[in-house]
Amino acid sequence: MKKILLLFFAFVFSLSFSSFDVASAESSQNSFKLLKITNGTTISFAYLFPVNSYAFENVDSVSYEGFKYYLKNTASLLSDSYEEKAEGIDGTSVSKPNYYSDYDSVGFILKFDCIEAFNEYFDVEDSEPVVPKKTGVFVRKSTYNIAFPFSSSSATALINLMKNTVIMWGTTFNKDVSTIVSLYDHSTFVYQLASTTKQARSENMSESGGLYYNTFERTFDELAADEPITIYYLEINRAFWYLTAIVLVVVAITIVLLWHKFSTKHKKQN
Repeated sequence: MKKILLLFFAFVFSLSFSSFDVASAESSQNSFKLLKITNGTTISFAYLFPVNSYAFENVDSVSYEGFKYYLKNTASLLSDSYEEKAEGIDGTSVSKPNYYSDYDSVGFILKFDCIEAFNEYFDVEDSEPVVPKKTGVFVRKSTYNIAFPFSSSSATALINLMKNTVIMWGTTFNKDVSTIVSLYDHSTFVYQLASTTKQARSENMSESGGLYYNTFERTFDELAADEPITIYYLEINRAFWYLTAIVLVVVAITIVLLWHKFSTKHKKQN
């Protein structure tokens, strides 16, 4: 168990980045989720672990609530480590693990009240910057290729962590957990970026409840390919538009002057 937690911590702290009461866009079941939400100046990260409530349909309510309690305790092992790092960084807070019905998941939220707190927490200044690929003249398209935040090793650690939680719950409540444990072998992994603006775009962009979502989901087997995700920004090249407008005005004035000169000369000849 300790090795699993250390693997997960390594995954978490290798990541380079309002309350959490919004519904997700196309939230998938049986998915481990990392959600980044930007709302004005605040930035929030939600770490969510699937409950898979549908697998507990024949389980009594007391035992089911007991499972969520066990899962909250598991999540607290992780949230406590975040909280410890957040101490001394103004504008940073970590919530206690909770159950979020919109996602059918137990998780916690790491919140930054300003970009300065975010940069200090994740040591952004010490990180290697991501250089965008820029294309376009009148409208510039800046494309960023960013590493998907789950890897095969971190996914394996998460799956084993969930399986151990289910097994401990089954031992306590005397339940057969084989079916529930096997669910996690088919989990998917979701990275979702949500914002009040649609500056960041992707091929997987959608809108729900006033938020714009870029959602990336992969199976465990797909993680082995280690393919980056692609985000792009569109920006009007105002300088080029102004230059073009000036050139067009100069051309138009030149044409008018030439026409006037030609017309005047033609009249004199007549």
